[in-house]
Amino acid sequence: MRKPKQLGSDRLANVFAANQLYKSNCIVIDFGTATTFDILSKNGIYNGGLITPGVRLSLSTLSSLTALLPLIKLKKTKQIIGKDTISAINSGVYWGYVAMIDGLLKKIISTTKKKYKVILTGGLAHIFSNSLQYKSTINTNITLHGVVETIKYNKKLF
Repeated sequence: MRKPKQLGSDRLANVFAANQLYKSNCIVIDFGTATTFDILSKNGIYNGGLITPGVRLSLSTLSSLTALLPLIKLKKTKQIIGKDTISAINSGVYWGYVAMIDGLLKKIISTTKKKYKVILTGGLAHIFSNSLQYKSTINTNITLHGVVETIKYNKKLF
């Protein structure tokens, strides 16, 4: 990374844990305030990542910056075309994020020419996991695991 100090501690913890737990090329997708993608090689090298607006941030912004669109709680849906405002927002955001995630994963894989273990974490990981084209693993505790492993690693150094 050109500016390592700019990497958020949550993202650092995620890739540290992914390296410890999976020992493979990994993409960690964290559904937080931002939806982040962090790419890690099997030898523990952080290759970089992507940051997109988070799902809840997108919903909140859509509601607060428009006159008539309500704030909704996102739900998994099979329906692609909404039949009213709420279902249209839900379908648009849900399937929009699925398409974005699948598209970005496809682009990462085709650019790097590597296979990856895809790990989903964060509050909305469970909503998206079965709708993605790429097989994924949910690990809701990966950030916490990374913090613990970082503490253990640093204790060994001193």
